[in-house]
Amino acid sequence: MSNEAETAESSEDETFEVEKILDKKIDEHGKVHYFIKWKGYTLEESNWEPVENLSCNKLIKEFEKERKAQEAKEAKEAKEAKKAKEAEEAKQAKVAKEPKTPKEPKEAKQAKVAREPKTPKKPNEPKEAKELKEPKESKEPKEPKEAKELKGSKVPKVPKGQKDPKDPKEEKIENKKNSTSIQKTPKKPSNKSPARRKLEQENTPQTVEYPEVALPPEDNIKQFHTYPDPQRFAAKNYEIHLKEKELKQIGSAYNFLGERVYLCHFTNRDMEIIPWKVIRKRYPRITEEYYNKRVAAANN
Repeated sequence: MSNEAETAESSEDETFEVEKILDKKIDEHGKVHYFIKWKGYTLEESNWEPVENLSCNKLIKEFEKERKAQEAKEAKEAKEAKKAKEAEEAKQAKVAKEPKTPKEPKEAKQAKVAREPKTPKKPNEPKEAKELKEPKESKEPKEPKEAKELKGSKVPKVPKGQKDPKDPKEEKIENKKNSTSIQKTPKKPSNKSPARRKLEQENTPQTVEYPEVALPPEDNIKQFHTYPDPQRFAAKNYEIHLKEKELKQIGSAYNFLGERVYLCHFTNRDMEIIPWKVIRKRYPRITEEYYNKRVAAANN
């Protein structure tokens, strides 16, 4: 990219290089301004610049393209939500129109019960009649000892040196031999590199539930529209992503997809947009200091 497409000139003819366009607004006079992140400067030093001061047409086109795609997606989601709401309202109206079956009055119920004839109870039968109806079961005669011995003698004995197929011990030995003969198929080694596996883990939907926490009071909360993939942002696995990162400073506050997010500065010079509830759980000491500082500033 040429320097002409990435620069802006100030009133003192000083030239700055544009790194990224973060936001857009139109003032009361109808002039277009862009929120610029300057190359070599921190995000806190970013500022609004009118379009006539900029000569980065390629970056402006890319920003407008991303912004239009985001607005189209939001409009589509709003349309679907409106359609679902209308369908639910129509369903409720249909249920309300259906006539309700009238309840049977209490007096009619009592009269109905009074009309039904009661079944007469059977008189108690004498004990002797019961015994005559249900004769006692005749006990079978016990088998004599001699018959038992004859039954036992009919079973042929297994000669010495041969295995009894009905013996449970022999069955266990056979099962063990069969189980040892089965060979386990070895697992195929993975061809994925460690960096590839780590990236897949970071982009898998997280199972950690972050509790709702109190938000610090802020003077200026900006709208953030330029995250490349909102679905990837929502499904990011921060437990793995932030495991080895050390937070240095909490920067500007933004509102993104209805959630409070912050620009976080890390010790390895990385900058990243992260939800407040994730920062609160991962870095409790730094967030506690930041929260108390913002509350004190708001009270003063």
